[in-house]
Amino acid sequence: MENKLKYEKSLYLLQHADNPVNWFPWGKDAFSEAKSQNKPIFLSIGYSSCHWCHVMAHESFENDEIADIINKLFIPIKVDREERPDIDSVYMLAIQVMTGHGGWPLTAFLTPTGKPFFGGTYFPPDDRPGHVGIKKILQSVSSAYHQNINEITEYTEKLIKTIQKMQEETRYQETIQDDILTKGMQSFTNSFDHNHGGTGYQPKFPQPPLYEFLLKYHLREKNQQAYNMTDITLKKMQEGGIYDQIGGGFHRYSTDMSWTVPHFEKMLYDNALLIKLYTHAYQINPNEFFRETVTQTLDYVIREMMSKSGGFYSSQDADSDGTEGKFFVWSLHEINSILEPELSEIAKTYFNITEQGNFEGFNILTKRVPIDQVAAKFGITHDECKLKIIEIEKILFQKRKMRVHPLCDTKIIASWNGLMLSAFAEAGIVFKCPEYIQIAKKNANFLLSNMVADNDIYRIYNEPTQFPSIKGYLEDYAFIVSSLFTLHEVTLETKWLKQAINLGNQMIALFWDSEKKCFKDTNYNHETLFANPQTTDGNVLPSSDSVATEILIKMAILLNNDDLRQMAQESVNSKYLQLIESPLSNVSWLSTIDSFLSMPTEILIIGDKEKSKELLQSIYHSYLPNRLIIGLRSDQELPFKSPLFTNKTQINDLPTAFVCQNYVCDTPTNDPIQLLSTIFKESNV
Repeated sequence: MENKLKYEKSLYLLQHADNPVNWFPWGKDAFSEAKSQNKPIFLSIGYSSCHWCHVMAHESFENDEIADIINKLFIPIKVDREERPDIDSVYMLAIQVMTGHGGWPLTAFLTPTGKPFFGGTYFPPDDRPGHVGIKKILQSVSSAYHQNINEITEYTEKLIKTIQKMQEETRYQETIQDDILTKGMQSFTNSFDHNHGGTGYQPKFPQPPLYEFLLKYHLREKNQQAYNMTDITLKKMQEGGIYDQIGGGFHRYSTDMSWTVPHFEKMLYDNALLIKLYTHAYQINPNEFFRETVTQTLDYVIREMMSKSGGFYSSQDADSDGTEGKFFVWSLHEINSILEPELSEIAKTYFNITEQGNFEGFNILTKRVPIDQVAAKFGITHDECKLKIIEIEKILFQKRKMRVHPLCDTKIIASWNGLMLSAFAEAGIVFKCPEYIQIAKKNANFLLSNMVADNDIYRIYNEPTQFPSIKGYLEDYAFIVSSLFTLHEVTLETKWLKQAINLGNQMIALFWDSEKKCFKDTNYNHETLFANPQTTDGNVLPSSDSVATEILIKMAILLNNDDLRQMAQESVNSKYLQLIESPLSNVSWLSTIDSFLSMPTEILIIGDKEKSKELLQSIYHSYLPNRLIIGLRSDQELPFKSPLFTNKTQINDLPTAFVCQNYVCDTPTNDPIQLLSTIFKESNV
C-alpha cells in the first residue's frame, strides 16, 4: 500500500510511503481534506536518523489496527523537521507550552485550520506504566474534538495568544555590560560534572557552542577553570562511547553521565561543530589528542558523508539491520574470533571489552585505560603498544565494513553544509593540510552553483534533482555567509569575501525586522504559520540570530557602515535581558556578546596569496577568535571601499601584514613572528 508521501524527495517521508497510514505531506491538500471531512489533523514530525521515530513507526504506523483508527478519525500529516524547521519550531513550542517538554517524534493534534490543541512526543501503541497508549489517545482526542469543539476552539485561541505574547514581549535593553559573560560562566560552573565533563544531568549532549563560549571566556578573562572544564569534557567525550572509536565521528548524544552509551545516530552539524571545537582547543593546547580527534572525524566525513560533487549529507541512522547500534557494537566472542590472542587481550584491556558488555550484552568500545598502563600490563613499550592498537583498529574497521551499514540520509542541507565547510577550512589551515582546504572550496563551489540563485539561498538539495524549491531560512544564510568569511580568511581569495558580503546583504534585507530590532527566522517567502518560528536553543546548534549578528559586526568593520553597527547593537540589546535571567538559555549569544564587547583585531595581508602563507599560518598558530582577516593581492582591484585599505601597500616588495583596531594600524611587517607579537599586543591576549 502506498500513500501520498511516495511523491516526496525527503528520505524520512519516503520511509513512511508504504505505511498503511494514509499520510499527506504538509500542504493545502491535507488541510482542505480536514476541513471538508471535519476531521482533526494528526501531525507527526521527525527526521530520518531519529531512533524513537523509527520505534513509533514500527510499533504504530506499520500497525494495521492503529493505521485504521488514524485514517478513520484524522487527516494524518508527516513532516521532515530538517526540511521544514519552521513547522517544527512552532509546533514544538506549542507542545512545550502544553506539556513542559519536547522532543522527537513530535506528535500534535490540530484543528483543520492547523491550530494545536493536544500533543506530546513518543507514544507507545498500548498503555504502559507511565505512558498512555496511542490507541487510547486517538479515540479520546477524536471524541473530545467532536463533542467539545467550542471548548477546544477556545483553548487553541488562548494557547496561540499565549505563544504570541511570549514572542512579542519587549525584551529590549539599551545598554549591556560584560558581567553577563561572568554570569554565564558561573551558571555553567554550578552545573558542571567534574567527574565526566559536561553538564551534571543526563542525557548528555555535546553542546559545542557552550564550550566555544568557555574558550572565549578563558581568553578574555585569563580564566583557567573555563579552559579546564572544556579540556575535561573534550577528553571524556572522545574516550567514551559517544565517539566512534573505530570509524571516527561523534554520535548525537549520550544516555548516561559518563558518555558511554549513545543514541547512535550521527549528525553532520554535531560533527562539524565538534571538529571546530577540538581545533580551537588544539590552538590553545597543541595536544596530539585533539589533532587525532579532528583528523579521524574529518576522515569519517570524507569517507561516509561527502558526495562526489562536494556536498555533505545530513545524517546517518542509529539503527542498522533493524537494531539500534548494531553496526557499532561487539561481543567478546567476536573479538576473540577476529583477533589473534595477543591482540585480543590488548583490545579487551584498552577498549574495556567484557563478557557482559555495557549495552544489551554487547560492548560499545571506550578508551578509559591509558596506553602506558596497557603497555605495562603486557610488558611492551608505549610505542609498541600504540602500533598494536592501530593494527587492532584497522582489523576491526575492515571487519565492520562487512556489516549492514546504517542508512545515510543523503539530502544536503545548506546551513549544515556551511558549518562543515568552516570546519574543513579551519582544520586545513591549523593542521597545515591543503586537502581539507580544497574540500572546503569544493563544497563552497557546490553550494554556490546548486543552492544559490539570484542571491537567494535554497535549503535542501537532493541528488539527483532539479533545482531545490525550499527557500532558505535565516540559519541557511547565516551559516553559509559565516563559512564564506572563514574560507576567505584561510585562503585570502577575494571571491569568497565578495560572495559573503553579497549574501550577507541579502540576509539583512530578508530577515532583519526593523520594528522589533532583531533578526527573524523566516521571511515573506515562507509560509505564514500560527506563530513566528524562532530560534530558542543556541546550545546544540549556534543560534542563527547570534551568527547573523556576528556577520553584522564583521560587515560593519569591512564596509565602515554605521547602520550595520547600529543593527548589531540593537540585535544584542534584544537578547540581553533574556540572557541576564537565564545566561545558559542560549549560550551561543554569550559568544556573540563577547565579540561585540571586544574591539576586533583587523588583520590585512597584502601580497601574492601563495607567498603570504607564512604570515597567514602564524595567525592561526594561536587561538584568536575576535579578529578579522582580509587578504588582497597587491595588484588587484579593491572589492569595496573601506578605510582598512587606505594607503596600504607592500613593504620591501614582500607580502605585508597590517594589524589594526578601529582602522588605526600598527607598523606593517613582513615577519610572521613579529606579526603574531603585534596581534597579541593589540588583542590584549
